[in-house]
Amino acid sequence: MNGYRVAEQVRGAVEAAAVVLIHGATGETITVGYPRAAIWDFLTRGEDCERMAAKLCVIASLEPEAARKLVLETVAQWREAGLIGG
Repeated sequence: MNGYRVAEQVRGAVEAAAVVLIHGATGETITVGYPRAAIWDFLTRGEDCERMAAKLCVIASLEPEAARKLVLETVAQWREAGLIGG
């Protein structure tokens, strides 16, 4: 378990190559493209950051350090934006 959770006021919709996040309190929509859309999916399934990074290495052909950096930076940005808590 990752300790993060989707913020209560945020909803998501899956599209062909992205996830669209809707912040209920502000009405703001954010389109999250690949490979960050995969991070969102992993996060909603309770994956921890290390497991997310390992999966990204395979599905996005990233080196381990690049995948880990992408996950950590993305999670930090989403926390700052109020999309996730934890």
